[in-house]
Amino acid sequence: MKIYITSLLALLFSLVLNAQNLEKYEEMPEVDGVYITQNMFELLSKIDVESDDPEEQNFVELIKNLKGIKVLTTTNVEVGSQMKTDVNSYVSSENLSELMRVKKEGKFLKFYSKPGSTDQKVSQLFMFMIDEDTSEKRFVVLSIIGDIDLSEIGQMAGELKGVPGAEELKNIKDEK
Repeated sequence: MKIYITSLLALLFSLVLNAQNLEKYEEMPEVDGVYITQNMFELLSKIDVESDDPEEQNFVELIKNLKGIKVLTTTNVEVGSQMKTDVNSYVSSENLSELMRVKKEGKFLKFYSKPGSTDQKVSQLFMFMIDEDTSEKRFVVLSIIGDIDLSEIGQMAGELKGVPGAEELKNIKDEK
């Protein structure tokens, strides 16, 4: 019984530690970040959209189901290398499944997901990117949490202008 409790505590500690491994980057001065909370999505979904445009209506429905978006980026190679190690640990500990890999013009991207409420939805969409096509090597983590319909993710990509890797989100619905 004692071994069982010790094993359970060790497992819980490792899960918390892995989640904190990515959270530590939020406080680092070498890392830039954007965090959009569920409260913001709730406020945006309450905006009265009087458009007959189905695309705008779909976007409002999409953001109602989001709980958060986090983007972390750094050009510090030492921090980026540690970020890569922590991302690999996080992906493994969270049992994320690889959706697709992209290698294009000096960019290396990997997309992962966690199952959602249906086969067409995911509860987390996670991306890690290394961009060597710029004057400085850049490392990017993108995490989107919610009840995300992959068939509508391309629309979100259009709204995430300027977020590294967002353009590749348009192709993700074809990979699941």
